[in-house]
Amino acid sequence: MLNFNAPPLKNSTAEPVWKVLIYDRFGQDIISPLLSVKELRDMGITLHLLLHSDRDPIPDVPAIFFVMPTEENIDRICQDLRNQLYESYYLNFISAISRSKLEDIASAALAANAVNQVTKVFDQYLNFITLEDDMFILCNQNKEHISYHAINKPDIMDTDMEGIMDTIVDSLFCFFVTLGAVPIIRCPRGNAAEMVAVKLDKKLRENLRDARNSLFTGDTMGSGQFSFQRPLFVLADRNLDLATPLHHTWTYQALIHDVLDFHLNRVSVDESQSSESSPAGARPKKKNKKSYDLTAADKFWQKHKGSPFPEVAEAVQEELDTYRAQEDEVKRLKSIMLLEKKRLIDLHTNVATAVLDHIKTRKLDVYFEFEEKLMSKSTLDKSLLDIISDPDAGTAEDKMRLFLIYYITSQQPPSESDLEQYKKAMVDAGCDLSPLNYIKQWKAFTKMAATPASYGASGVKPMGLFSRVMNTGSQFVMEGVKNLVLKQHNLPVTRILDNLMEMKSNPETDEYRYFDPKMLRGSESSIPRNKNPFQEARQGKRVLYGCSELFNAAQFIKQLSQLGWLSWIGNGTVILLLTKQRKFLEPQDFLTLNLAISDASIAIFGYSRGILEVFDVLKDEGYLIKTFWTCKVDGFLILLFGLISINTLTAISVIRYIKGCQPHNAHHINKRNICLVITEVWLFSLFWAGAPLLGWGSYRAQGYGTCEIDWTQALHSVPFKLYAISIFFFNFFVPLFIIVFTYVCIIRRVNSSHKFSRGGDVSERQRKMERSITRVSMILCAAFLLAWSPYAVISMWSALGFQVPPLNGILASLFAKSASFYNPFIYIGMSSKFRKDLQALFSCPRPTSTHRDTPPVLLAQPADVQLSVDGFKVKEATEPGHNAGDVIHEGKSESPFRSEHLRSPFIEYSNFSPHRLMRKHSNSGRL
Repeated sequence: MLNFNAPPLKNSTAEPVWKVLIYDRFGQDIISPLLSVKELRDMGITLHLLLHSDRDPIPDVPAIFFVMPTEENIDRICQDLRNQLYESYYLNFISAISRSKLEDIASAALAANAVNQVTKVFDQYLNFITLEDDMFILCNQNKEHISYHAINKPDIMDTDMEGIMDTIVDSLFCFFVTLGAVPIIRCPRGNAAEMVAVKLDKKLRENLRDARNSLFTGDTMGSGQFSFQRPLFVLADRNLDLATPLHHTWTYQALIHDVLDFHLNRVSVDESQSSESSPAGARPKKKNKKSYDLTAADKFWQKHKGSPFPEVAEAVQEELDTYRAQEDEVKRLKSIMLLEKKRLIDLHTNVATAVLDHIKTRKLDVYFEFEEKLMSKSTLDKSLLDIISDPDAGTAEDKMRLFLIYYITSQQPPSESDLEQYKKAMVDAGCDLSPLNYIKQWKAFTKMAATPASYGASGVKPMGLFSRVMNTGSQFVMEGVKNLVLKQHNLPVTRILDNLMEMKSNPETDEYRYFDPKMLRGSESSIPRNKNPFQEARQGKRVLYGCSELFNAAQFIKQLSQLGWLSWIGNGTVILLLTKQRKFLEPQDFLTLNLAISDASIAIFGYSRGILEVFDVLKDEGYLIKTFWTCKVDGFLILLFGLISINTLTAISVIRYIKGCQPHNAHHINKRNICLVITEVWLFSLFWAGAPLLGWGSYRAQGYGTCEIDWTQALHSVPFKLYAISIFFFNFFVPLFIIVFTYVCIIRRVNSSHKFSRGGDVSERQRKMERSITRVSMILCAAFLLAWSPYAVISMWSALGFQVPPLNGILASLFAKSASFYNPFIYIGMSSKFRKDLQALFSCPRPTSTHRDTPPVLLAQPADVQLSVDGFKVKEATEPGHNAGDVIHEGKSESPFRSEHLRSPFIEYSNFSPHRLMRKHSNSGRL
């Protein structure tokens, strides 16, 4: 590409053609880990600039563009063509450019009379970043859009997930085009990895279908595609192994990435300031950051990046001693090679010293040794609680990482009392417990709750002090730091890859799906039709590693914290907004508030017994925990708020039915009756949640930190079986029938309204409103079924005497609790009115204008939208010149403010809220 997309001439004595390289941020990230400034100059690149920077014309020099085909970049290229900045243009797009954008460039070139200057246009298919020969990542810019947090957040929409998958697939497709080989794809079932595999298989097949235009045939791809051996591409979800990214490391490269600022093969360290250089009492100097590039040309880096840190420290010291022995020769000869060696020695001396400071300050050797023993199930010589409680042992982040590894890798989760001791110790150490809350949720979803991932017989062997005693002039004072010798790990990804390459039968990989884009699609993609490629590739295997995002433990902890807080933010926002606008609430709004409170309570109590942290603060030595906050209380609260949520949804559906289908009874919907309904909902839910406390039913502790009804008791007791059947009937079947009946009636009324008014003059706004009511009604029914049906089936399964597998019980419980995530987005967030009120709540108010030239905008009044036997109708607006008295609402007199507001001849009908039929708009525009 840098040679005008022509192969470089070997052994050529001709001078390179001088040129300019123009790239965007994506192109800069791709080039910077591969080529240094010196290497660019050797290729004739005299100047490299960002596309959107201020660039002066250089009319006698060709320009090579390397950018993403975005609208913004295309517009800037067209502007360069109009400004005649360069002699010729070689356009290289990182991903494939669409035909429409290509036509935009052609039109701009034609308008600027620069058609002959656009020499070449290439799709390079380089939408990935190569960090090493065997390591690549998908992107660096906008990486938060495909991060672990973005994929796993509970409120992610299907469209957002599709966009994330398409971005990942595009980068992977570019990788295999560059590799020149069509892979055989294996992936687990039922997660994001399977979604990516299906999309990638489809994209590869579509490209291979047209042999003439396929990117995997042709001389430019080399001989890779003609080889019988094809790459095996194993797609894994990050959730397969969460312990490894949290693990404290001990090798040179991993330590640099963990404790220093290491980004795209460039590490930044703080330069040490000599205390003798500053006079006593002087203001301390600010530490300057210095950056170093760790490239493939650095032989010391290539040799020792995977070595344990003590070996690296010894190697650096040996190199430094060797250089000092040749120091006189260096001063006399000024050898370029020796000077380069001195530069590399100084680089690694500074970097290794910075790493050592972190090791000694945070006692990382202690953490690494302890975590290795946890992961290998070895005997511990020190208590986990002692390390967490030690104020001198690392930071709060180190302690949280240690405990998360213990929690993830343990065969059985800690007991309730032990967990509370650990949480208290972590809170005292300044830890944020949000990552733990999410890990508890994640573990409940996975099979690791019953069978944690095995990490093999790995471990460390302490060697005491260094075998080589450092002299007093050593740059590395390793006193108190253990020399730990690594043993080979058997991580889950390593084990899975070995099983798939060797075609070993293993329960971990037997259900992995199989995709071969070169074969005809079979009915079952988990059974390979041809195993020969695997058998032929067993000798001389080479493994390439890639990931969507390469983060260190601190960045991963941050994403886990964000996921932990999302459990109740949605409901908290709803509660805040409704509380702020309580003066303007209508009677039915109190049901919405009750729903938000119950859902927020499920999010708080449904995944962790977080109230124990409050009791710990009281320093009661566990009295309240042992005597009051028991498993029964925890299970009672979870069931109580779950039933309140179900019954509140049922009440909301009835209110909507009355307003939409029985408008002559709408006068019964007042504040007194709504408060009575809420009271009955609470009493009804209290009865069913409190029955197990009185002996009808029972609660039991689950293995993932929560308590719930013991459905297995229905196998041995007739009263317990009767309780299971009764709670199922009265709290699922009856609410389900009411919800489905009411929304079906609303949909039928909307459809009949549309049929009767089809021949009349019906506005597009009214049609849109009717479609919105139908869509939201269907979503409400589907959401209720999705959340509560699995739990109801499990309860009936137990009541009928069948054994429920533990994993099925866990998943059913979590499906029910997941309703607290999306209820606020469905019942409130889908209302455009709510979004406007939310924006107004968190935005700065605009100053009121004193000018009266522009009349105010009139919103639709309560009588403007009515539901009659003919369907939904919008009353005619007041004609210009009519005053407020011409519009009279039945049974109500207009307030002075509303009369003043109605004088405007301009009318804009407000958005109709499907979940609040026939609702009244206030004069302030609030809920």
